Amino acid sequence: MGDQNLRQGVKRNFEVFDPLDFIAEITQHIPDPGAQQIRYYGWYSNASRGHRAKAKNPAQPATIQPVIEDDDSAYRKSCRQRWAALIKKVYETDPLLCPKCGARMRIVSFLERRSQPAVVEKILRHCGLWEDTAALGPPAAAPTQDQLVLELEYVDTDEFLAAL
Repeated sequence: MGDQNLRQGVKRNFEVFDPLDFIAEITQHIPDPGAQQIRYYGWYSNASRGHRAKAKNPAQPATIQPVIEDDDSAYRKSCRQRWAALIKKVYETDPLLCPKCGARMRIVSFLERRSQPAVVEKILRHCGLWEDTAALGPPAAAPTQDQLVLELEYVDTDEFLAAL
């Protein structure tokens, strides 16, 4: 019939708490900030999945080149043309109208890499939108003699409490 010592403990499936005791019990289950919530061991671990993937495809190159389709369908072209209409509908402003003069704007260039700051600067200078960074001001002055200098002083806890 089994060991009766295994069945010892609370015989009910509920507990009655005071409000503060309830909060104390519940907060014990809140994990620390940044704590890992889910841990995978064995078959599901990242290392095991990586080893299985390498064994399955040993000749796979390290980098995968993106697939670019050269043939644009009419549907893809219409999707690209509708982005401005969607922005106009959501934000109630036409993104293709110049905010200064109200003329229709056109696409000047597509930049595909962040490593092209010279191209960005050239385009913005041509449009008259480039602003050189302002020079930094002088560093803050060192504190003078007439300014208050605070020093830390160690006070024993017992002495502090006795003074209260």
